[in-house]
Amino acid sequence: MAQPKPLHPKGSIILKLLVVVLLGLLLVSILTPQAEWEAQNDERDECRLRMENLSYVIREYGMKNLGYVGDLETYLEFIRYDSVEVRPPRYEIESLTRDPESGKDSMLVDFTDDFRLSHFKFETIRHMSTVGDSIIPDSVHLTVVPYPQFEKIPVSTLTLTSESPITIFYREKNVTDHAILVYSENQINYDWISPDPILMKSTEALISIPVENLGLCPTSGQPYKLHVNVRSKLEGTVDFLVNKDSAEVSILQDTLMIDLFNHRLKTEALAEVLIMVKDDSSLIEKKDSLLVEKFLLRIGKIKNQEIFQVNGDHTINVLADSMVNWADSLRIKRAVLVSHVDSLSQVLMNIDVFKELAPRVSYQEHYHIAKVDTIGVTIQCPIDSLYKEEDKSLFLNIFGVSAPKNHGSVENGDLSWSEKK
Repeated sequence: MAQPKPLHPKGSIILKLLVVVLLGLLLVSILTPQAEWEAQNDERDECRLRMENLSYVIREYGMKNLGYVGDLETYLEFIRYDSVEVRPPRYEIESLTRDPESGKDSMLVDFTDDFRLSHFKFETIRHMSTVGDSIIPDSVHLTVVPYPQFEKIPVSTLTLTSESPITIFYREKNVTDHAILVYSENQINYDWISPDPILMKSTEALISIPVENLGLCPTSGQPYKLHVNVRSKLEGTVDFLVNKDSAEVSILQDTLMIDLFNHRLKTEALAEVLIMVKDDSSLIEKKDSLLVEKFLLRIGKIKNQEIFQVNGDHTINVLADSMVNWADSLRIKRAVLVSHVDSLSQVLMNIDVFKELAPRVSYQEHYHIAKVDTIGVTIQCPIDSLYKEEDKSLFLNIFGVSAPKNHGSVENGDLSWSEKK
């Protein structure tokens, strides 16, 4: 007699539970990191949005106060309580084709304020009927549309007219492209209808998020780090003095000084040679020999106690805090004075009369920081410096993801994460 088959397959209950547990762990290992990555990406985007908003506040503060500070609270006070004059944005117009023979015309219209402005809208008014012997031109009213957060800012209207129908279409070079192409069979003329500037609250004109969120990184909860950037002009002057006898400290003790003095004499000689060559082009081939001749004549005319001055300057863009490093005159010297050694200079320095003159030439150096202007501010996300991640549970230590990375910086309005700088 056949035995009845069991309703459930045979197998170890422990093995079945192990399979279920492993499947559960597999799902957790997939879903948990994904959720954390999404959360980190959201925080990264929010942090970058806050830094971008803060950069617009800093830029407006700098324009209004003719300078910048490194204090975050100063900018937050400015955005909370100050007002700004807002002018309607202008558009960029680029002529693409204008054919005088056929009369065809086209242009590209765009705007640069991607932060406050969204896209263009336009209204076409057809006027192809004639009035007497004249034709009422076709016209298009082109206006930019701000994002909802900035709906109160004034905007200009660009009026386009042509004696032929005007065709407008969006370029759509990429998903962020808002430029439009304008085309007509006849010349396109344009004019502006611009409202007057208006006074607005800073919070309504400059930022797209609540001011309470402006100064803190959403991941670390720490304030953004600000560094004032400066443009500094460094200057240096060397006064060479020709003495009657050998100088105690002469240019022979510094190869750069020998080169600068030699180059100064060579420059004076070269100026005379260039005048000669300009008047007589046949002398071009003899330019080097003429230069040596004029160089020797210049040395022969040097008088005792005659002074030659060489000046140099250099502009640097650095953090204001690092300017203390430029208090070193030797560092300024390296920046402002450049060697001019070349084959001809070597020949001139080895001429006997120059070698006899060099020991008599002393020099004095003067180096200083001539001017310091603030040009902007660098905003840095505090992660990696102030941020310390909270202790994770054993579960998240096993299945979670690593700590979030720094979200970037904004330097003088340039976003480190953007290709548009």
